[in-house]
Amino acid sequence: MSYSEIVKVFEAELESDKLQAIDFAFYSKSREYIAMLEEKANKTPSDIEKALYLKEAEIISVILEKLFLLRLRKISEILFRGDAENIEQNLAKEEVEFKKYLLSFLKKIKSTTERKTPSKDKGLLVRFRKTYSRIVLENGSVMGPFHKGDIAYLPRKIAAELDKIKIVDIIA
Repeated sequence: MSYSEIVKVFEAELESDKLQAIDFAFYSKSREYIAMLEEKANKTPSDIEKALYLKEAEIISVILEKLFLLRLRKISEILFRGDAENIEQNLAKEEVEFKKYLLSFLKKIKSTTERKTPSKDKGLLVRFRKTYSRIVLENGSVMGPFHKGDIAYLPRKIAAELDKIKIVDIIA
């Protein structure tokens, strides 16, 4: 790992709205690089070289922190949209752990609310998997149009029909 490799990954992530592929061991290799810089700083007799090594290590640490937070935001957005099926191949080890922890936490929240929510509700909360035109309700009112990722509270019967034909995912 080198300074330029780390900066290149950071720049690519900043320039794209999509989550970029990253080496599974990226953060481990980056931490090793920082440790190597700190070791060089401790071994060098020159104060100038020592200051340069330590400054580079500090800059890399800040870049890694910002990169990690940026990627966690993108991962969270992907999970929110429900598109998390194939993202693990783009994640570093630490990010995979974060994703697993977050999904576990969300599952606990969902199971807690499922036990407390009566099943006789008139509607369901859904997330649209794709764009869908308007829905005309029994009383004649119209809902929509809906776009991919939209969240809506639909009558149970309509939500079930749309779930069957893979237009929506039932959230609750």
